[in-house]
Amino acid sequence: KEKGSVLFANIILLFWFGASILEYQYTGFVFNKNRLDDMNIFIILASTIGVALLWSVTNWALCTLQDGKGTFREIWINFAYSRMTYLITILPIILLSNLLTSDEGFFLNIIIYCVNIYSILQLVLATKAAHQYTMKKTVFSILLTLLGCVLVIMVILLFVSLFAQLWSFISTISQEIMMRV
Repeated sequence: KEKGSVLFANIILLFWFGASILEYQYTGFVFNKNRLDDMNIFIILASTIGVALLWSVTNWALCTLQDGKGTFREIWINFAYSRMTYLITILPIILLSNLLTSDEGFFLNIIIYCVNIYSILQLVLATKAAHQYTMKKTVFSILLTLLGCVLVIMVILLFVSLFAQLWSFISTISQEIMMRV
């Protein structure tokens, strides 16, 4: 109903990026499987803002072909708003991870799973409302969107590999020319 704000959605996604960094670094050592010295901010950026962009572009492209009514703006806002539950609960989860023992980690996992399921449910219902689909067509479009995301990632990896090989070829040729001169 045009109630969402792109600015607020962008702020939510920036907070999601920041919260992911906090989660990576400050989760209790009992539950933290990450090596803190191996933190790569670009991987965290790709797994937050990149995922939002990938989902929004792919969903918009595929649902446009399926007569979906949602615009890219609505899809972007819906994705960002569906992450609000995560943002609200991540700080208490980080605090609990520093207080609980490994035996009590079951409760922490239940909270995390419930938050993720609720966020996915919010995204499904928002996608249904934005495109004005039935639930059956919504599930089908989400499955197509996930398949489209995998295909986009494969094409990106293919281009990165191709350009890396091209760069290697050009640098080898230039080294050969320099050696001959």
